[in-house]
Amino acid sequence: MTTPCQAVALPAELAHALDATAEAREQWALQSDETRQLYASWVGKAATHRSRRRRAERTANYAATGVSHRSVQRQRDRGIAREMISALWFSLVGSTLAGVVILLVDGRVNWYSVSMPALTILGTAVQRTWRNRRAPVAPTMGSLTRP
Repeated sequence: MTTPCQAVALPAELAHALDATAEAREQWALQSDETRQLYASWVGKAATHRSRRRRAERTANYAATGVSHRSVQRQRDRGIAREMISALWFSLVGSTLAGVVILLVDGRVNWYSVSMPALTILGTAVQRTWRNRRAPVAPTMGSLTRP
């Protein structure tokens, strides 16, 4: 169920960054209302002035290059800790299976042949589940429409 977005005032840092970056203001106007409100609230929620300025500059760069709608992250159904635990569990199961297959095919098992597939699986899972702090998280991805 989606909730209607409440109007968020444009923070001063964001307005200044949009004016300072070439073509950012024009691209900002082309974004959907939901995307603009999401970025404005993301910039406004930063705890320090330095963080607000950094987020505002990043938002202006996203707007100038036209990737604002693609930079928003999806909301997760479960916490990042549970995502990482499941990734670790999957890599352990994968390494065990890889060890069994290598044992059946080669007749011996060594650390490298078992650990490399496990680390590869874990690395892939971490990349997919890790949250980027440099972009806002949408309450629902379905509410964000492309310009």
